[in-house]
Amino acid sequence: MDPEFPFRAVKAMVEVAAFAYIGQAIVAAFAGSRRHENIVYQVFKIITGPVTRVARWLSPRFVPDQHVPFVAFGILFWIWIFSIFAIWKITH
Repeated sequence: MDPEFPFRAVKAMVEVAAFAYIGQAIVAAFAGSRRHENIVYQVFKIITGPVTRVARWLSPRFVPDQHVPFVAFGILFWIWIFSIFAIWKITH
């Protein structure tokens, strides 16, 4: 097995979750207050749900629930950066 495979797998999972957050934001922008009735929004919510729960658990209580997806996206961003750095270190 390639030594960088676990980092590439983590990077791929982070990318799927991050793009789901971006898609969820786009659908929310177009659907407005009726976004919770939209099936595509619900699918994105299923994909991003575990990451949002982890971000809620990690973030302090004073962070409002409506801001937790932004925290989750930031956590995903840094995991993505560290995985790219790890892949680079292994290959060089």
